[in-house]
Amino acid sequence: MRLSIEVVDHILSFLQSDPVSLKACYESHPLLSQLAQRHRFTHVVLNDLFPPEFAFRPSDFSKVIHRHPHIATYVRSIELEVAIYPSELSSILPMMTLLKKVKLCGKLDPCWDEIPEHFRQAFLDCVHLPSMEDVSISQVSDFPLSALNNVKRLALEWEDESLLDTITLDDSGAHELQLESLSLIKFGCVSLQRVIAWIPPCTLRSLAILDCDALECLAPLFDKCSNSLTDLQLDLGPQCVSCFSMG
Repeated sequence: MRLSIEVVDHILSFLQSDPVSLKACYESHPLLSQLAQRHRFTHVVLNDLFPPEFAFRPSDFSKVIHRHPHIATYVRSIELEVAIYPSELSSILPMMTLLKKVKLCGKLDPCWDEIPEHFRQAFLDCVHLPSMEDVSISQVSDFPLSALNNVKRLALEWEDESLLDTITLDDSGAHELQLESLSLIKFGCVSLQRVIAWIPPCTLRSLAILDCDALECLAPLFDKCSNSLTDLQLDLGPQCVSCFSMG
């Protein structure tokens, strides 16, 4: 029995989280290679320090894209785990016109204004794509939250206490915020207050607060989303044992 290309393509779609099997399909047959290529590049991880298996160094992935430009249109999700921001990386980001999810993780705790302008502009252009739905920012201080007003799902993470008080806010356009899901990881009270000031009332449907030592600052946030919130996840360590009751 022969399977149609559509059926084979659908089967391969289930292997996007299994790069080992996907690579085996990619290398097994020319037809499978064509079909598997789209799924192989649906999610891309770029890491310029210690790239794990199936991640790319930015320079290597840039060569792939410039050699096969059509691959850029396959990318729906990209993680940028980088310490340096070469122009070659900035040059390929605009080619990924159908991105839905992007994560920026600063490996050396950079300040946003210290990152080269060509990369900042290319990254913000990705964030503002009509297809963009999910953005994660980790370990990048002074990131302008006002640039994220079009994002539906947002995750912010700071592991270094010295970065927690450096969120840049701009209230202009906050009323246009489309945010539906927010995850805050390793936040202190001051930074949490700044994020709360940025969020207009009644927009959030899903909220996750993870590994945060800021229990006393949560009430205003709950007030803002009391009429819209349908999903809540709290991980506040030992504090929650004495402050929250299932009764």
